Amino acid sequence: RHPFSRAHHKDKKKYLNNVDTSKLSDTMKSFLFAFLAVCSLISSIGAFYVSTEQKVISKPLMAKISQFADFKPLTNEEISDKIATKRRELFDIRFKKATRQEFKPHTIKHKKREIRQLHTMLGQRIREARAAEKN
Repeated sequence: RHPFSRAHHKDKKKYLNNVDTSKLSDTMKSFLFAFLAVCSLISSIGAFYVSTEQKVISKPLMAKISQFADFKPLTNEEISDKIATKRRELFDIRFKKATRQEFKPHTIKHKKREIRQLHTMLGQRIREARAAEKN
């Protein structure tokens, strides 16, 4: 339990008694008591997360979801490079999630989809190359 939860009402008063309140007026003491109660309530429901990152407004609201046809003109080396960059982006997004930074949850799904599309494209080309060698 949180030390300032309802069950520990006496502890709040004890905490206030430990604080040097001799220079505070009665209204200030009651305000401090109420403030501590509100802070404990807010922290107990987990609403005390404050982001320090600034929001970027210039970005478009929705990113373009890549289509399978977008990768067709790429060479095999470019596809391999794109797979590596998409994996790194996916890692960065998961890292943000793990460290409770701001991120857009749908981007995980989109990056995974793009990686699968690139692997499919590369696999098709490899199979076509092997079939051409056999003939």
